[in-house]
This record gives sequence, structure tokens and C-alpha cells, in this order.
Amino acid sequence: MDAQRRIAELEAALVASGAARDAERVRSERLELQIGALLEQVTVLTQKVAELTERLGQNSRNSHLPPSSDPPGGKSGGGQRPKSGRPRGGQRGHRGARRELVAADKVNDIVDLYPAECENCWAALPEQPDPNAKKYQWIEVQLDDLRRRLGRWLDRRGLDGRGLDGDVGGRSIGSLSS
Repeated sequence: MDAQRRIAELEAALVASGAARDAERVRSERLELQIGALLEQVTVLTQKVAELTERLGQNSRNSHLPPSSDPPGGKSGGGQRPKSGRPRGGQRGHRGARRELVAADKVNDIVDLYPAECENCWAALPEQPDPNAKKYQWIEVQLDDLRRRLGRWLDRRGLDGRGLDGDVGGRSIGSLSS
């Protein structure tokens, strides 16, 4: 009887392992289908990335796009000179070019600008004339009768020796001309 029981146990184990093998085969086939679908998706996405990368590299020199569609800071034509190593702007010894001030007797209005307080320490400043005041000049052109009106601001320095650079009592000098 032991042999019969052992044979029955082995047959049951064989049926169980066959069922497990079938389940494993079904799982394996399902995973292979998923891998195939994922590989197709990777291929499609790789093609899209290549197409978008190519499109991103287009500019007015290698496509039909106008030059205004080029990104800012992009390389312009091939005519750029190499950097010289000198700083930008006027170089040392350069005379400069600026509009000279008109003589005081030809000026229509002179406006004295006195700051109310020091812009560094906020101390009140008295209205003291300063012969070394910075001078700013403006021109108004009236188109109705074609007259030119010339004016000048005198920026008086404060007690602490600091002058104003374009700012008077919270208002810029440019806004005073309007």
C-alpha cells in the first residue's frame, strides 16, 4: 500500500507542477506581449525625440524660418570679429563726445534744485548756493510757433559734500522737465 500511496502522491504532485508550469507559461507569454508593446512605444518615442531635436536646432540659416524667429542670444551670421580683450565703451585717452552747455545769457529759465535732505543720512539740508553745482540742460521745442525754449537746472550740493546724481527729492530730473 505504501507504493500505491506514493504513486498517488507523485501523480498529484505531477498534476500540480503541470498546473504551475501552465500558469508560468501564461504569465511568461503575457510578459512577452507587454515587452513587445513597450519596445514599440520606445521606438515611436525615440523617433519623436529625434524629430523634435531636429526641429529645435532649426533657425533662419538652415530652414525656411525668418531671422526674427531666431532665439535671442543665438549666434548671428558668421561675420563676428573675435574679442579684442579691451573693455567696452570709450577707451582711455578718448576725448568723448557730449553736447556743450549753452551760455548762461542765452538760457530762458534757470531752476535751482535744492535737496530737502541728505540721501545718505536723511539730515535736513539748507538751501545754500554752490558755484560748483552740476548743470543739466533741457530744450523744449514748441511746434505751434516753432520756438525753442532753453532751460538749465543747477544741482546744489549738500552740506556733506555729496551731490545728487539725477535724483531730486524722490523725482528724477527727467520727470521734472515734463
